Amino acid sequence: MRDINRLTNIISTTTGPYLTVVMPNPNTVSDRSKAKIKMKQVLSDATEQLMQIYPGIDMSDYLDKLGPYLSDINNWSDVTSPSCAIIIGPDNLQVVDLNHEVTASIVSVSDHPDWLTLGKNTLEQEHLILTLNQDSYKVFQGTDNHLVELSLHDDAPGTLPETLGSNELKGGQLNLRSFNGGVNFHGNNEKSQEVKNDQLNYYQKIAAYLSDHYPLTKLPVILFALPQNIAVFREAMNDDSLISHLTEPSSPSKLSLAEISQRVSSVIKKGVEHSLVDLQTDYQNLNDAQQTTEDLSQIVDCALKGQIETLIVCEGAFSSGSLTSGGLEFESEYSQHNNLYNDIANCVIENSGHLIVLQKEQMPVNSDICAMLRYPI
Repeated sequence: MRDINRLTNIISTTTGPYLTVVMPNPNTVSDRSKAKIKMKQVLSDATEQLMQIYPGIDMSDYLDKLGPYLSDINNWSDVTSPSCAIIIGPDNLQVVDLNHEVTASIVSVSDHPDWLTLGKNTLEQEHLILTLNQDSYKVFQGTDNHLVELSLHDDAPGTLPETLGSNELKGGQLNLRSFNGGVNFHGNNEKSQEVKNDQLNYYQKIAAYLSDHYPLTKLPVILFALPQNIAVFREAMNDDSLISHLTEPSSPSKLSLAEISQRVSSVIKKGVEHSLVDLQTDYQNLNDAQQTTEDLSQIVDCALKGQIETLIVCEGAFSSGSLTSGGLEFESEYSQHNNLYNDIANCVIENSGHLIVLQKEQMPVNSDICAMLRYPI
């Protein structure tokens, strides 16, 4: 599962308020004129909410940061996903690619980022996908419903012969004929071990390139390759933990982007299903050890004490109220419109806990909110 805590640099530097805008990437919308109209509506909604909830605030601090994204579609060139979240604090802006699809824009203003919307992004983790042949490769990035091929940097390895050249090739003067993701080697010095060493050397250069250019601790690699090639790449990678346990053990050779996307989608969906099963098992085991609770008052108390390891909230759940270091507040106008669950999530994240947002049928208990604790109550 994706770790939402990587976003906490936003809340470690400022105290809010925060404007969170979740919307489809306008570059993925076929009708640009409709996209511009929707973006104007987002700006209007943001202005209205800021005025209503924080009437004394200087809105220009927020709208000036948001404006360029709403006025010029070219500013979305770095957004690769079909939807994203724009999170704006008093002196900070961050754009986050979202794994889940968004059909309508969501604008929210509160003392904290809209963690519950961002939390939908934790289960369906984004991956790098390495389609690997014996003498060539491609790199993709995506989720179960969105996949894009990445342009390689100038220092990226090419094919095996291009990368190793005559000075590094140990398997003889090679002529290569590809067959379904593998390679036939013919040469004056045909030795299987030396040929394997060439492949290992080549894969080590690919692994080093990936490590240098991509955040593999946050973007694990799915290997799409024949089983024997997967085994050699695992050997080539110094840190096997950076490779996802999810794999597609078949040849990507000659497959179209649509075919690769379909195969990867199936692999990731199975991974999500397994993650849900693991979560249910973990919850039950902790419940047996009296390290879970679905009681709201206990959850609030545990959040303030830093006792919650993982907070689980049902998608779309809402409970009016606000949580501060001084406790709960229900009477103020702000509290009546604020989602208490989001405040609890913020408290958990500030204490290095984790947040997962699930659909109702995926929840481990029949409740809108529950928690897995670091130690018994």
